[in-house]
Amino acid sequence: MLTLLITALIISVLIIVHEGGHYLAAKLGGAVVEEFSIGFGPPVYQRKRNKEVFSIRAIPFGGYVKLKGQERKEKYEPDDFNARPFPAKLAVVLAGPIFNLLLAIFLYFMLYSVVGYPDTNISHVGKIEENSLAQRIGIQVGDSFISINGRFIRSWGDFWQKIRIGDTNVLVAKRGDSLITFRFYIRENDTFGVEPYIPPVVEAIERDGPAYRGGIRRYDTILMVDTVKVRMFQDMGEYVRKHPNDTLVFTVKRGNDTLKLKIVPMAISMSDSDTFGKIGIAAFTHTVRMPLWDGLENAVLRAYEVSYLTLKFLFYLLTGRTSFKNLGGIITVGKLVHSSESMGSGFLIKLSSLINLVAALSINLFLLNLIPFPALDGFHALIFTFEAIIKRPLKREIVESIQFVGFVALVILMVVITFMDIAKLWHR
Repeated sequence: MLTLLITALIISVLIIVHEGGHYLAAKLGGAVVEEFSIGFGPPVYQRKRNKEVFSIRAIPFGGYVKLKGQERKEKYEPDDFNARPFPAKLAVVLAGPIFNLLLAIFLYFMLYSVVGYPDTNISHVGKIEENSLAQRIGIQVGDSFISINGRFIRSWGDFWQKIRIGDTNVLVAKRGDSLITFRFYIRENDTFGVEPYIPPVVEAIERDGPAYRGGIRRYDTILMVDTVKVRMFQDMGEYVRKHPNDTLVFTVKRGNDTLKLKIVPMAISMSDSDTFGKIGIAAFTHTVRMPLWDGLENAVLRAYEVSYLTLKFLFYLLTGRTSFKNLGGIITVGKLVHSSESMGSGFLIKLSSLINLVAALSINLFLLNLIPFPALDGFHALIFTFEAIIKRPLKREIVESIQFVGFVALVILMVVITFMDIAKLWHR
């Protein structure tokens, strides 16, 4: 029940923000708003204020802002939407997706600078890659990083953020009772080549995930996976990633008992050539908060990274490098919410996981709505731009026919995706 309520709240927030962007741009541009609706279909709730109707409708897949004069006709009144100049119409159409992008950046900022996020403790270097920059300058396994470029390091994420790309860096590390100073120059594409030591102890576990179903519990120490000895948490992660859908034997220590558990990692696919395994556990972390400016900078960077990965997935989808089975609808969102709020750990991990999920979904809405597909914002932007170029409106029958076909196709796609979601649950 909690998962259902959180899912409904997330979807409602995303819709309200998106349609709120359209609404605000319309009001600022002088357009007359007739209705602000969450959902489609028959109204469940309606309220009228200052000639504007607020509606909640039965089908919760989206929403709309209805403007006076947005339908195409032979003659427009001065306050009709389609009588507005091109920049004003384009601003209204693009404001919805842009508000979704801004919401994502705001959520990442709140996560990084206000709520705080889980990061790896500064303990010591657990692994050094062969022929890496770290190995060449003399860093050894067991060294602890203290500061870089005169700034104290609070976590491993903090260390990476303070490195100066294209410049000389001064790193102070502790080795035994001694402090050692390293100087190194790192370029854009250089790999430093170190990993922190993370104890192979389970801090968080996803209920109903492969690890939980296989018998792993919070605070278990992972000793081996098959015949591979696990020295630090990453050793287990690397092995699991390489064995999606394979039956693995985990040797774990729980109190004074040593157990052998069979676990099958679920397969996560970006493309047919990029599939990896996941079992749904996380290691020990601590809370980190960035200064406000650093938080904003990293929020923008994170939004860019998620946008890039989303576009990459869409490209793989359209070119056949990944299956349409990897698409998900409202049921998939619910499963992701359940995974986030059911992690058997502290409140911070649950909250940060949910914030990351909502931000990623908001970026998905931002990008998908920019696609020039009929019934999406990108299509309207394309039509308005084309009309501005040819300096005359397109025929109403042509535009409305294209929009109708696009809307039907969109509804069919949502139904198919929903059925695929149900099939995944059925065959689980």
